[in-house]
Amino acid sequence: MPGFNITSTRIKDSAPAPRGTPGNKVETIRKHRYKIEISGGGLQSETANFICFFAKSCTVPNITYDEIVVHHGQDKIFMPGKWNYNPVDITFYEVTDEKNSFFTSIFSRLPNYGLYSDLSEHPGSDPLTVKIKTLIGNGEVANTYKLYECYIEKYEPSGLDYSDSAISEVSISVKYNRFEFLEGDK
Repeated sequence: MPGFNITSTRIKDSAPAPRGTPGNKVETIRKHRYKIEISGGGLQSETANFICFFAKSCTVPNITYDEIVVHHGQDKIFMPGKWNYNPVDITFYEVTDEKNSFFTSIFSRLPNYGLYSDLSEHPGSDPLTVKIKTLIGNGEVANTYKLYECYIEKYEPSGLDYSDSAISEVSISVKYNRFEFLEGDK
């Protein structure tokens, strides 16, 4: 069910929906319709576009709030405290090609991430920017999660096994300092 029309009791289908009700055309956002864009970190655009074609799965940014407990007599008052941005996990199918410079340019530099307090100390270790775009049925972008000042926190290739013929995967966890949720392709 990529999209559907809600039957209407209105005389004209082009008439505006009554206040407080959805329009008559609703499009669902599906889990399998997304696009990842990675930039920065010394990546060239064709390399980033190539590797993002092989993305298998991805989580979206989410926030966890610490809890503050205020004691007042015999009562406990619970309040939200500082928020923590949880890492985004992206899994890629491992590929080999003459264009796989994403793996060689980013993953070969993994030990360099997070070791320098000043990014200018190490050339090519500038942070990444990651965009996760959800798509609707016709390919248009519905929403964009834009993650700023990203770095790869964890790199985890799949193990090898003679008894398994599945495609090898590479998973990364991306930490970020902040993110924006934007409507459309921004």
